[in-house]
Amino acid sequence: MNKETSNKHITCTQDINRSLSYKFVFMDDDNTYSVSFDGQLPEGGTKKLLEAVKNCLYENMADGIQLYLKQHNLEYSDFIARRQPLEHHEAMKFAELFLHTDTCDSLGIYIGNTDVCYIITDHQQPVGKNNCEGCYIAAKIVSALHKRQYQYNIIGQNFIYDWTSGDEHGSFAIRTNKNSRYFYNLDESENRLIFPAFGCVDITGLLLDIDSIQTIERAEKIAVR
Repeated sequence: MNKETSNKHITCTQDINRSLSYKFVFMDDDNTYSVSFDGQLPEGGTKKLLEAVKNCLYENMADGIQLYLKQHNLEYSDFIARRQPLEHHEAMKFAELFLHTDTCDSLGIYIGNTDVCYIITDHQQPVGKNNCEGCYIAAKIVSALHKRQYQYNIIGQNFIYDWTSGDEHGSFAIRTNKNSRYFYNLDESENRLIFPAFGCVDITGLLLDIDSIQTIERAEKIAVR
């Protein structure tokens, strides 16, 4: 199957001092939408930006983010928005890495040289006649300036659900690395789904509070409505 990539390049030519590189990635059932730009958001600015656009469809996130930057007179440059078709196996491989890899090394391909990266995945697809397979991921990845080390905070779940029997299986984890190369789980669950396979799961809400979420109960309270 041939993939087609639609790119939209929007550039603001303002000068920026002490700029950082920002990246936002949103994965749904069929596409990956990414937004990147250079700038210097004020303290707490990234969270405020996400709060402002949290009700946007993923396909409209780029417009929402750029509108927020303009409305708040925030200097930025090299604003790039991309949409790429997302294969199911790619989404599940992505979730497997974020939920189960022992070290940060294998995740570098998703970050590049970005200073601040936020990722949301809300993906489900039918598999065979009776099953639905999918994953949820919320991830915040921030570099320690001048050290090129990254602090990871990850909350996620992968799952498979059988429509005929109601059987469901999956794994859930709240993960961090505390600026080391190695991950450890603050809380985790195997085989019991914390987030439902169907229904509304507030992944953006998880991302907004990801620094303070350390237990399954807290994650479930925020994400499941």
